[in-house]
Amino acid sequence: MKKDKNRTVSIRDIQDSRDIPDGTKDKTDGVQDTAGNDRQNGEAFSTTLFDDVFRTVVEEFPELLVALINEVFGTDYPRDVKVVQLRNEHMEPGGKIITDCALMIEGCCYHAECQSTGDKNMIIRMAAYDMAIALDGPYRQAAGREQARYRIRFPKSCVMYIRDDGSIPQELEMDIEFADGFVYPYRVPAVNVQKYTKEEIFEKQLIVFLPYYVLRYEKQIKEMEGRENPDADQAGGGSAGGLKGCVPAPAGGDG
Repeated sequence: MKKDKNRTVSIRDIQDSRDIPDGTKDKTDGVQDTAGNDRQNGEAFSTTLFDDVFRTVVEEFPELLVALINEVFGTDYPRDVKVVQLRNEHMEPGGKIITDCALMIEGCCYHAECQSTGDKNMIIRMAAYDMAIALDGPYRQAAGREQARYRIRFPKSCVMYIRDDGSIPQELEMDIEFADGFVYPYRVPAVNVQKYTKEEIFEKQLIVFLPYYVLRYEKQIKEMEGRENPDADQAGGGSAGGLKGCVPAPAGGDG
C-alpha cells in the first residue's frame, strides 16, 4: 500500500523503517546485521564491531568527543572541560528510543549519532531523538517549582558517518510545519569520517575517528580475503580472515 508522505511519523514507523524488533537497541545502521550480512553487502567488517567501539568511547572516554564537538560546531572547548553524560534511554508511547550520545558541556546540550552508511530516514530519526532529548529539559527545570513557563530547547546534533558510500551529504534537512502554519527548516550537520586524513585526525585531536580509519581499506581487504580463501563466504569467514592476511605471524609460531 502506498504511504502518504505527509502522514504523521511515529516511533513505530522509525522502527519499521529499519526492520528493528520492539525492545531492540536503536543504534548505528546495521546493528541487526550479522557478519554474514555485512559480507553480502561487500563489507569486510561487521558494523556491530564499530557500534560497540563508539558505545565504549561514549561510556568510558566521553572527553574524546569534545574535539568532535569543536570540529562540527566551531566551539573551542579545552580538552579537560567538564563533560556531563545525559541519559540515552527515553520512553515514548510508541516504544523506547535509545540515542548513541547525549552530552552537556557548559550548559549546552549536544547529541551525536554514529551511522554506518547513508539512510534516507536518518533525518526523521534525528528529529525523534532530538525531541526526546529536548523534553528532558523542561522536566529538569520544573523540579521543585509549582509554576514555570517551559521552553523546549533542541540539542546541537550531528551524525557521524563511518563509511563513505558516496551518498553522504554535508547536512541532513527536512521541514517541520507547526499548527499555525509556521515552517521551520530542521538541519543536522553530517560528518564524513573517511574524508579526514590521518594528519588531520591527529592535528585536530579527533581520536574518536581512529577506530574507523581502517574502513577506507575495506574493499582491498575484502578482495585480499577472496583471493586467499575463495570459500570464505560459504565457510563463514569474516573480517578476521581479512585481517589475518594483513598481520604477520609471530616469530617462531605456526603461522
